[in-house]
Amino acid sequence: MIKLLSTRVSSHCLYPREEVFVECTFEALEDSPIAESVELFCDFVFGHMTIPANRAKSYRSKTRIYPQPVLWKKGDIITTGTRWQIPSGTYGGSFGLNIGICNADTVPLDFMANGKKVKRQYVGDIELAFGECAPKFVNSHREELFFELEKANFTNKNDSVCMYYETAETVIRDKKTDVTIIDMITSDNGHYFNDYVSFDVKSTQTEKSVSVTLENVCENEGYELLEVKFPTLVSEKNSKMITTFMGGRKFDSQKVFAWGYEQKYDHRNVVVIELESGYKVVEAPYLDDKLHHSVYEKNGERFADTGVTFTYRMRAYGSLESVKVINIPTLYIYSTDSMSDVLTYLRKDLKKKTDMYDRALFYYFQIECDGHEGVRTFNDALERVKELYYMTGGVKQFMLLRGWQHEGHDTGYPDVFTVNKKGGTLEDLKFLITEARKYNAVVTFHDNYDDMYEENGYFDADIVAKDGRGNNFKSWIWVSGISNMTSFPKLVKSGKMQERVKKTLEMYPVKDSYHLDVLSCEAKRYDFSPDIHMAAQEALEYKKAVIAEFEKYGFIVTSEAVSQPFAGIIGHAWSIGYADSERLFSVDELFPLMPMIYHGIVPYSGGDCVHSVIAGATIIPGITGGLGNYKEVYYLHTLPILYLCNNTIESYKYENGIYVTTYDNGAVIRYDVNNNDIEIKIGDNYLVKNENTLVEGYNDGEYIGYTKNGDFRLKKTFVQDILEIKEISEDKKELAYRIEDDVLFVDADKNTAFRIILR
Repeated sequence: MIKLLSTRVSSHCLYPREEVFVECTFEALEDSPIAESVELFCDFVFGHMTIPANRAKSYRSKTRIYPQPVLWKKGDIITTGTRWQIPSGTYGGSFGLNIGICNADTVPLDFMANGKKVKRQYVGDIELAFGECAPKFVNSHREELFFELEKANFTNKNDSVCMYYETAETVIRDKKTDVTIIDMITSDNGHYFNDYVSFDVKSTQTEKSVSVTLENVCENEGYELLEVKFPTLVSEKNSKMITTFMGGRKFDSQKVFAWGYEQKYDHRNVVVIELESGYKVVEAPYLDDKLHHSVYEKNGERFADTGVTFTYRMRAYGSLESVKVINIPTLYIYSTDSMSDVLTYLRKDLKKKTDMYDRALFYYFQIECDGHEGVRTFNDALERVKELYYMTGGVKQFMLLRGWQHEGHDTGYPDVFTVNKKGGTLEDLKFLITEARKYNAVVTFHDNYDDMYEENGYFDADIVAKDGRGNNFKSWIWVSGISNMTSFPKLVKSGKMQERVKKTLEMYPVKDSYHLDVLSCEAKRYDFSPDIHMAAQEALEYKKAVIAEFEKYGFIVTSEAVSQPFAGIIGHAWSIGYADSERLFSVDELFPLMPMIYHGIVPYSGGDCVHSVIAGATIIPGITGGLGNYKEVYYLHTLPILYLCNNTIESYKYENGIYVTTYDNGAVIRYDVNNNDIEIKIGDNYLVKNENTLVEGYNDGEYIGYTKNGDFRLKKTFVQDILEIKEISEDKKELAYRIEDDVLFVDADKNTAFRIILR
């Protein structure tokens, strides 16, 4: 039995769409007070005011308890939490907080509160405003709430043990009844067994690292082992955690509300725990395994924690057999005293694919997409190529056409042999591709081998993946309707992939580069078809086979996101997913972990100025509409950042609205987000300062400069004499200049770019 002592809530008053964090403090009344897997739940129940009958009157949020009570000792006082993201349109008023504990079947369990045994305990209210109601009142009542039922009396002391894999949580499928059995199994020697399965967990230690593996699995007849969980495997006191969430987040366990979650593979399964004495890197390299991230408090001390879910089979239903993984589930724990070593470890074995995209402008041009206003033609695309050519002085471009086929963007897959008539004819499209080369531009396609649509008339039932119930595997809802996932094993084994690639490259005069959307972003793909039966790690090789097929024809494939399985396989990524549009813990901050791993190895783009500058991403022109102020963006942000395309990011800090990113060649980018001001320098030489730019050009003996305000003055970074300075424009006007005390002054109008030719 456990006892509820208190509840803390992140805010008294909130709006719909906001998040409220709730943490509860419990005391263990005995050793291992709950022997099964349990979750903390919070029911938010609407007050007494009238509410329409079709509206929800109560909402439940629930989260796994970290650490599980089976690991608690008598007298332990544990703080754990949950969170509720308030739905849009939720009725305003008072919502009562009701705390409870439930098992894996969501059945409420008994616990103690206020001296009695309960299944749910009301602790107090929060207030929710209507969307536009009383903002001053709400904003003045943002303080935390604390509801104390009983004072905590700390008697236990935390031990120094930080690896808890004596108790495993197993998830087992009974094939006869098709139900899952969740059982806690304890072992002292690494061997685990119950009436259904047995397995070994082995730990191998070297000077700086530990590897933990799941081995020797034996399933008794009629049972399947699905997962083995160790949710609190690496727990560190008073520490900070850096995750890959949205490209990188960092939070301090001392400052956030207790909470935790299980994260499936998302670009990379890695977390970094920062201690006063150094760092621990925890990584699960295989696609089907998952990491846990959590913060909890034990006996008055806060912990940041990570754990692992080892996946042995992907669950199937009915008469289907669950899919066994081909890999040995593995977790690596690496310890070091420096962030530099962390980055070296995370970059190990990574190799750059190509230099084709170095310092190049990589962007989309959209012909048509349902939901966007207007349709643009292939001739409009050629005009965009020319516009950027003259604006940039001829920088190499990679234009990805979106919506060039069928009725526009993401329509017609898997058929890509019908040209969108609104964009023009096939001959118009061919002319665009070939004519663009005269302007140093590679025009290629935004294509997709992952998705198919039953609604479009080109659906191929022979290559669709089957889910765990034997139905077509569904994905997102896009422009063409509900996507069905392609079975990459079926696609490759049938020869249809090879036929599609060959026909595409014969029909259209694309060269050098080809873009396959979704491919790298959604690395995990399954097929439960009896003749295929593949989990993600094995199916991954068939995704890579598509890339290899394009490479036979001399192409480099680009894709949607930087992800570990495709690093060094694709040549460029559309995005690194670095943004602050979502919040993970109650107080977290951007931290460019993914850029710090992949910059200089996999080039990538970004659409937002602030995040792209921090992450070292190419800032791309808009997909739709005109270029607007992109000339300024290109010369002050994109051009100098592209100059650093082969350098890795070594350090990063943020303070008082100023981001500072440092590269391995000594370059420092300082971005003042409040004033939208960027400075980039290497040593004493500025690439960007006071809205002026001076960087090495694309040819020997050439520099490129830019001035936003027409007051160009920067330290001369070259020793040769200047032959001439000409404006980067169609007329190439020659500009006057002077040099005083090693500072170059150029007489130029506002928003002017120029090329400096040296003797």
